Amino acid sequence: MTGGGAASYFYAKRSTQHLSTRNGLRMGWLTGLFCFVIFLVTTTVEIMAVSMDKGVSQFFGEQLKLQHGPKDEVEQIIKLLQTPEGLGAFLFVLVIAMFILFTLLPTIGGAIGAKFSERE
Repeated sequence: MTGGGAASYFYAKRSTQHLSTRNGLRMGWLTGLFCFVIFLVTTTVEIMAVSMDKGVSQFFGEQLKLQHGPKDEVEQIIKLLQTPEGLGAFLFVLVIAMFILFTLLPTIGGAIGAKFSERE
């Protein structure tokens, strides 16, 4: 959120042009998009390293066991992650959720940053 807000605020101050809320939204969204791409690249490298070491499903299974959730649910999730379809669905949902998180919050921040730059 602060990334999008800072981007739009500092752009408006440095360019000495009026930045509308709509343009602040766009600038915040682009900031979030760049952050998401960086996240995606680093996560891909990390998952590749984990898959070469002990396997992605085993890694996620160990992380779930550390959370101390209900044992039955944890075992079901681990069994699901051991199938290619389950692991693929999990990673797909993870990427979609992170895309929404990484773009929505900076977009809101961009609008807020544009509003703050209007006041001064």
